[in-house]
Amino acid sequence: MIGGKMELVIGVAEGVKVREVRDANHSALHSGVPRYKKICVFYITGRLVTIDGDMPIIINEGDRLAVVGGYQNGSFFAYGYRNLTLDEWGYGRHLPNFLFLLAIILVLVGGLVAFGFAFPYLGALPKLIGFVLLPLSVLVGYIGFRARKVVRILEKIDPRLS
Repeated sequence: MIGGKMELVIGVAEGVKVREVRDANHSALHSGVPRYKKICVFYITGRLVTIDGDMPIIINEGDRLAVVGGYQNGSFFAYGYRNLTLDEWGYGRHLPNFLFLLAIILVLVGGLVAFGFAFPYLGALPKLIGFVLLPLSVLVGYIGFRARKVVRILEKIDPRLS
């Protein structure tokens, strides 16, 4: 989900269910192997929370959690979580830095391809590739900004107070 208001919820996980489903957004044509993602559903302070992703989900029944997320179509989706009982993170703490670096690389490559290789004999393809990479870099940068915001919120929580 892109956009929306972030909300912090702290409480005890109840009714934890984790399942693995085939990732419909991943094409098995590239690797020949289908990819699966994990979906975790649980209740915290009476609200249903959904977490999905490729990373391991370390949540057990009765664990105290801090979850940062937002509502999409009436459901609360977690952008990241911190298991206060085990002091485990469900959101890569270094992911924002990686995303910002990726956004910078996309800007540089997009600019280089669009303007550096835009010789008349190469046609419009370099400009097209460059101008596709530039908006993609803005999207990646925005996701990195949101990831940084989630990590900052979760870092402020002291697990000893839980």
